[in-house]
Amino acid sequence: SVADLYFQILNLNKIPTASIGTLGVKYKKKTDKSDLTTPDTLNLHRSLQKIKIKNINNVIIETSSHGLHQRRLDHLNFKAGIFTNLSQDHLDYHGDMEAYRAAKLGLVRLVSKDGTLIVNADDDAWEGLEGGGRKVVSYSLVRKADVRARDIRLSSTGTSFLMTVAGQDLNISIPLIGRYNVENALAASAAAIALGVSLECIAERLEV
Repeated sequence: SVADLYFQILNLNKIPTASIGTLGVKYKKKTDKSDLTTPDTLNLHRSLQKIKIKNINNVIIETSSHGLHQRRLDHLNFKAGIFTNLSQDHLDYHGDMEAYRAAKLGLVRLVSKDGTLIVNADDDAWEGLEGGGRKVVSYSLVRKADVRARDIRLSSTGTSFLMTVAGQDLNISIPLIGRYNVENALAASAAAIALGVSLECIAERLEV
C-alpha cells in the first residue's frame, strides 16, 4: 500500500515513476507479472533495464526481508528507504525477531549517504536506528515525529486527518479505510517530501 500511494503521488505529479513489488512491475499504465515481491537479481535488473528504456528514472521497489537477506539488491543505490512495521510475518524464514530486524536493517546500507531513512516512530523496533550519517525522518500517529497525523476521522468511504509537517497542518482525505492506511499515507508522504514534492501536491494526489 505504501508503494502504491507513493507511486500515485509521483506519477500524478508528472514525475515518471515505475514500481516493482507484490503487484508486479508497473510503469506507464502497464503491469508485468512478478512471482516475488522482490525479484531475484537477474529479473530485477531485466526489469530495471526495460524501465530505463521507457525513459523512467524513478523506481519504487518493495524490498522484502527475504530479498535483503539474500542480497538481491546489493548493486542498487536508493534515494530513500522506508521502514514500516516489523511484525511476525516471516519468522518461519528468519527464525526470530532479532534476525528478522537485522535483515530489514540491511536496507540502510543500500540508501545513499545523502539519502533519507524514513521510520515508523510508533514501532519500537526502529527506536535508535543508526543512519550512518543519513538523514532520518520519522512519522507517527501518536508520538512526536517529523510527519504526524492528528484528528483522524474514519468513515465508511474513507479517512481524513490533519498531517503536520514542520509546523504546517494540511487537511488530508484518502479513499481508504483504517488507521493503518493513515500510517501508509504518512510513509508515502515522507518519501515524496524527501524527493522535493510540495506538501500541497501531496495532499491533492492522496485524495485521488
